[in-house]
Amino acid sequence: MENTAQLPIPFGWYCVSLSRDLQPGEVKPLRYFDREMVMFRTEAGEAKVLDAYCPHLGAHLGHGGKVTGENIACPFHAWEFSGEGVCKTVPYAANMPPKVANGKPCIYAYPTVEKNQSIWVWYHPEQIAPLFEVEQLHELHSDDWTDISTYEWTFRSHIQETAENGCDAAHFMYVHGNQDVPKGEVKHEGFQRHAHFVSKAPEIFEDGTFDTTGTLFRDSFLDTSSNGPGQTWQRFSGVFETFMMGTVTPIDEKTVH
Repeated sequence: MENTAQLPIPFGWYCVSLSRDLQPGEVKPLRYFDREMVMFRTEAGEAKVLDAYCPHLGAHLGHGGKVTGENIACPFHAWEFSGEGVCKTVPYAANMPPKVANGKPCIYAYPTVEKNQSIWVWYHPEQIAPLFEVEQLHELHSDDWTDISTYEWTFRSHIQETAENGCDAAHFMYVHGNQDVPKGEVKHEGFQRHAHFVSKAPEIFEDGTFDTTGTLFRDSFLDTSSNGPGQTWQRFSGVFETFMMGTVTPIDEKTVH
């Protein structure tokens, strides 16, 4: 797959991990947005994401870096950096080296939040501060719903393709087995897109099986939304009640996770 249109990676909030997959004191390398990054959880429990390379001699902090309190220590010389990218200490030096002595960030720190049982980072190619927030979804913070099930894929595509799939109502009939092309209403609000679709689906019986005669149908409802390019969610109702959050994160301009 070639990015023949030379489309860039769009700015937005992107999921880089489930919260449960990063424990206090844990360090993990990441590669998204065609960049090497490091993710760590401080001893106090905060998730942080930085560009990967130490400004001293270029060590990748995600390979051998260690959490020390609220900082991450470089595996080469144990320089410590806060989650904001500020060098806090050089343990063997009497004075801080000039390149890190001013107390300003020397490693880029990605704006990071935890919502919906997930860790999100804000990506902007010009490092502009977040222009909108991650949407908090009540189903993922409610005891009224079951624990989440997760499914993940990595495939060759530009993220633009996944956005266009969301506008394609006709495929529901031919790919997902709907009895007709759903009728929809679409609205845009700021960085969000919302759509309500109604279609016909086979009747479902009390034992969980579906009508296979092709004669019994009921209305099926889909409410689907997106918040920027990286966060989507769908509420299915009518036949059954299901909630799904889709996280679409570009690894580079040709690959999506």
